[in-house]
Amino acid sequence: MSALLRLGFVPDPNPSGGSHLSMYRQCPDGTKDVTVIILGRKEIPRGTLRSILKLGNVSESEFVRAVGKRRR
Repeated sequence: MSALLRLGFVPDPNPSGGSHLSMYRQCPDGTKDVTVIILGRKEIPRGTLRSILKLGNVSESEFVRAVGKRRR
């Protein structure tokens, strides 16, 4: 989830509840680019992650760079 935050995704301020987390990324014009739903567990299955990245227009290399960045 922290990598998605670094890529510009933010948690949905109106969550629907349950064990899933909704996140979206804002477009420059103010509309929502995409909403992704993350399972409420630590590891996301590989296929699910690929789908999230595809929906969010994020390449695997962008994601890997975001994962590699650590908060200081």
